[in-house]
Amino acid sequence: MKLKQNKSWKKKEVKLTPSVITGLTIGLILIAGGLYRVFAHGGYEGYYGAAMGILFIGLIFAVLWSRNA
Repeated sequence: MKLKQNKSWKKKEVKLTPSVITGLTIGLILIAGGLYRVFAHGGYEGYYGAAMGILFIGLIFAVLWSRNA
């Protein structure tokens, strides 16, 4: 028995524009810098930078998803 596919769940093409690539790069740099501070210097100060990078990447994906909706 085959299930009917919901037509509202169509595949959408993701357009990687230079602004999206720049935003993802900045987010990855924030994550890497935060984790470097955690592992190299000890303490918990770097976790805030890593969390900010994760939130920044989430924001980029939310904007990208809303533009393609």
